[in-house]
Amino acid sequence: MHTPPKLRAVALEHDGVVTAAEAREHGLDRSAVYRRVAIGDWVRVGPRLYRLADHPVTDRTTTRIATLSVGPSAILSGSVAAWWHGIVDDRPETITVTAPRGRHGPPVKGVRILNRSLADADVLIRGDLRVTGIALSALEGGVELGAEVIDSVLQQRRTTGWTVLNSTWADLTERADYVASSIRQALNVAA
Repeated sequence: MHTPPKLRAVALEHDGVVTAAEAREHGLDRSAVYRRVAIGDWVRVGPRLYRLADHPVTDRTTTRIATLSVGPSAILSGSVAAWWHGIVDDRPETITVTAPRGRHGPPVKGVRILNRSLADADVLIRGDLRVTGIALSALEGGVELGAEVIDSVLQQRRTTGWTVLNSTWADLTERADYVASSIRQALNVAA
């Protein structure tokens, strides 16, 4: 049994990951998906989420799976979003995902879920994945990994200092406790 060529192309563009919705869009019903899993062509990696069995499990694959496992409105965030944008070279251990306020899904193993609302301007689509914008990713990456992340994005000329400062103000007004706690932790590590 084969994966329809157009669906396989989509999966390869998505790091080997296929959603049930994408399978339906390409003419596969639930039983066709189950058959592909049963014969080992696909691996079930989450609710309504699959990986092509012959695709390598890469950092991008596990990051995409982690994000989509939180839900269809999930947004890759924090330092791992900075990595997704290419601001940081190595993928951080912790995968942070923003979910809409009021999310009632189960926890996702290995994923830190932030329940918060983001402005549309703070969300981009990169590699067909919802991810925080460059300025917010750099800011959160700087809080989690150090000021080098913000310096890196500025040196790459991917954003301006004013844009990062605007993101900081938005974070301070909406998530003051989180930002203050993160700054305290960073100062304690530096001491």
